[in-house]
Amino acid sequence: MLRTGRRRSAHTRRYYHRVAEAFLAHVGKPLPAVTLGDVVAFAEGLTGLKDSSRAVTVAAVRSLLSFGHRTGYLLVNVGTAVEPPRVKDDLARRILDESSVYRLLDREPDLRNRLLLRLLYATGLRVSEACSLTWHDVKARDRGRGQATVYGKGGKTRVVVIPAAVWHALQALVPEGASGDPAAPVFA
Repeated sequence: MLRTGRRRSAHTRRYYHRVAEAFLAHVGKPLPAVTLGDVVAFAEGLTGLKDSSRAVTVAAVRSLLSFGHRTGYLLVNVGTAVEPPRVKDDLARRILDESSVYRLLDREPDLRNRLLLRLLYATGLRVSEACSLTWHDVKARDRGRGQATVYGKGGKTRVVVIPAAVWHALQALVPEGASGDPAAPVFA
């Protein structure tokens, strides 16, 4: 197996595969025959997409060409000359303010779902990380807090501190959710 030094999620691999197929269909020739002009024409033909989608698509093509060059399949990496479009970082616009988060929590009628939302907000866990949490992954910590060991994006493991109020609410789920099995999911 060839090691590239990066581990991409299954979703990313599927997307890159679709982009590679679309790119090869667009150029209509084998990868070693692809020119800089082909890559530029493909990138310029990505009209109707958001800048962020265009940037990811161009990055996927560049990744394909870099991989081909690294493995010796391509003599020259023509993708290095093509820059993906710059994307404005609008993360700050998408972050909810504290009062909006509390309104969201207050409107959730289900206790389990409210606790899940509180955990996500208080710890910054990704949804996939929270969904894969087992009782084995959570432990008590000092000052009434807890901690969760999560396996997340990029295949990295990290420890996240759970605030005391959320930890105590989470402990109320243990008898019902764990049923004595440490491998049971925290949020079934």
